[in-house]
This record gives sequence, C-alpha cells and structure tokens, in this order.
Amino acid sequence: MRVLVDERNPKLIKMLEGAFFQQLYLLLSTSSEAPTLRQIKASVDEPKVEKTLDYFIKEKIISRVNKRYFLTIPTIKDDDEDLLASIAQELIENLGNYSKEQQILYIEALYQRIGQHPPIEIAEEYPMLILNSIETDLLKVLSFEKERWAFNLPNYFQAQRMPTIKTEFEAMTALIGDVNPSYYLDQVFVLVEKMTEGQKVRESIFLKSLEICGILQRKENISLTVPVIGLKEEVNLNELPSAYKQLNPIQQKSLLLMVVESLNLVNQTVFVIKKEGNAS
Repeated sequence: MRVLVDERNPKLIKMLEGAFFQQLYLLLSTSSEAPTLRQIKASVDEPKVEKTLDYFIKEKIISRVNKRYFLTIPTIKDDDEDLLASIAQELIENLGNYSKEQQILYIEALYQRIGQHPPIEIAEEYPMLILNSIETDLLKVLSFEKERWAFNLPNYFQAQRMPTIKTEFEAMTALIGDVNPSYYLDQVFVLVEKMTEGQKVRESIFLKSLEICGILQRKENISLTVPVIGLKEEVNLNELPSAYKQLNPIQQKSLLLMVVESLNLVNQTVFVIKKEGNAS
C-alpha cells in the first residue's frame, strides 16, 4: 500500500517521503495498541515530533484520541474498472476527431480540472495517470506517466525538493545539480526553438540533459524526439461524457490513464511553446 497525496500539496508530499513518516506509519500500522506521544518519541528519530504530529493531524493523515495516535487515511479499492473502461471508451471515441496535439492539450486540461482530494491509501499497483509539469512564461514541459518517479524533466525538478536524491536522477543531478528551474527552461526554450527551425545548436550541459532524458537524438543532425505544441491549438471540454463528471478525483485519474494508454502517450514528454521568443 502507498499513501497518495494531491500533487498540489508539495509540502505534504515531501513530509511523507521523509524517514519520520515511514517510521511512524510502520509503528501505527503494526502496534497492537495505538501508541502515546512518549512511545512515539521512543521509537522514531525526529527532533520536532509534536509539531510534525500536529501537522499530520491537520492534513488528516493521523488522529489523536485520548492521548493516543491512530492512522486515519481512507483506503481506496480498485473495484470500478468496468465502469471506468466504458466511460473511457466514450471519451476516446470523442477524441478521435482531434489531432494528436489537441488530444494532448485536452487531456492536460481535463487533468488540471480534477478537484483536490485528501490523502488516501491505495494499492501500489492501483492504475492512475500522473501528469506533472514545469513551466515559465515561454515554455511548459508536460509528462504523462503511471509511475510516481518515472524518469523525466518535471519529475527531476520535483525530486530536487525531496529529502533524499532519487537514484533515478543521479546522472541528471551530477550534470545540472540544483539549477534554477526557470533559468534551465529558458535555456531549453532556446534549444527547442533552434531545433524546430532546423538551426544548429551548440554543445552544452542543457543539450546533454535533454539527451539523457531521451528528448533528443543524434543521427545526421540533432533532433527532438518529443511533440512540440503551440498554444494556438484549441480544445473544447464541453463534450465530456456525462458519467465522467460524476466520478471522484481518483476515478478520474484512473480513467485518464486508460485514455492515455489507448493514445500511446504513456511515458511521453511534451513541450508546449507558450510564447514566441528569439532563437538567435
């Protein structure tokens, strides 16, 4: 089982990735009797135990009753696959009239409209779309994934905020470290513009980082391997299946994974050009 947190709550995501919560979760889930504050302090390594426990109570991760602590995260089971598959098929048919670029922007727009959800506990293998992004005024980078720490640019920058470096990103960390995300994307924007216009690009750590992420390839020329979309593309979200609107946020993310898999967009990184720049 794993605890799923809405990605719009980065502080809680970071806290749950830390060693203290892992120790606390094990203690609360395996103790024959709910522990007291004194027992927790004796079992875990955390200098600000009471403050952190109060934060977890506020976020509805745990509760405190009669000076004892309990896990209070609701559990979601995968028992609605047939319903979701039926709605997903209707949505896929609707998307058949869209270009690939419009399909990508449509799914992103749908994902961004999904309401926030409280922390929940789900099975490790529960299928669900994870759409991460990083952006500036010039460029947005999207990733469509079903694994929490899949190797891509948005995840790399999110991983930099975690308590420990993810092994998946060690090569990127060695190359660009904790570079400012806005500065990095500004440099990448120039490279993307030049490559889409057929101009030559100079070797740099920014170019190398794109190669590590599988975003470009070197054959006769250096070229991008991912879609590049302009914001001139438009999508209409009014043609949603009525049943989709009745789903909860977790069901919607699971359904969108079905759609993304059908459209062969899983493990796909996408560049969205938000504003024309100057590649000179």
